[in-house]
Amino acid sequence: MHVMHPFEQALADLLEAGEEPVLSQFGGPHKLLEVASELGSSPLVPEFLRLALDALRDASGAERDALADFACTCIEVTKDGFAWSEAVELLDRARPLPKDGDERCFASFLTMAVDRSAEAVARGAALDGAMRWAAEDRKRQLKLLSLLLDVSVTDDCQFLVRAAKLMGVAYTHWRES
Repeated sequence: MHVMHPFEQALADLLEAGEEPVLSQFGGPHKLLEVASELGSSPLVPEFLRLALDALRDASGAERDALADFACTCIEVTKDGFAWSEAVELLDRARPLPKDGDERCFASFLTMAVDRSAEAVARGAALDGAMRWAAEDRKRQLKLLSLLLDVSVTDDCQFLVRAAKLMGVAYTHWRES
């Protein structure tokens, strides 16, 4: 049974009451960052990411960096397939992330995609994220292509379908002339 962190309980209460959560209700960016490792494994991590990434648009300086660190830490920690699917969408809309946020996300995507013990949905979402982050960056394209070359026929069927689609897209758009 999952024991809820006080922030999870507060967020659940707000959402159940139909209220829109605000970052200040959780103590701000730095407080959120302090508990990022715990919240990253929460079933509510997509809602926390939404909260942080929405606030990222208007933040500056150290607060902006803390929000990006929070988002990156969450994606590094979460294992849930649904959370991964939501996180990729949310992070993609928030790009570019400050500091090394985009590099951390891309590295997390690759790490999850090769984790054969992870849910196929999470691995597929990570592949999708890696493809989005690699679209305009040749170095990332080559890293993703290397990962795709190591896909095994013993991988989960759902993951293989996603990997095959991405291989086709990569072949079509990233060929050397």
